[in-house]
Amino acid sequence: MPKLLRDPAFRASAAENFELPELESVKIVAGAYESLGSFVKFGALDAAIVIDQWGDSILAAWKATEPALPIARAHSPFMWENFEYLVVLTEDFVASHPRGSYPAGMRRKDVDKSLS
Repeated sequence: MPKLLRDPAFRASAAENFELPELESVKIVAGAYESLGSFVKFGALDAAIVIDQWGDSILAAWKATEPALPIARAHSPFMWENFEYLVVLTEDFVASHPRGSYPAGMRRKDVDKSLS
């Protein structure tokens, strides 16, 4: 998708018609995270659990779909705002846990040695 979105002809076409088949995968992925973000925002799902389980994929999906956001929001100004909310929560969580979220004081496995 990022390669397609660098093509001025495709961007112009997408700006005219957001229903292009080439955008379908972006809409599916962003739509799924939009729903997840809404569940978090309204308290149906705990943000800490969602971020712990899917934080890496949330950030990767945002990076992959973000180039389509200006086109999407030209059609609907609030498109994927719950996805964006989830990304901001995830970024804040990652920033506040630079060493990860493994429980402090808990014994760790020495994975490096077991791989030898």
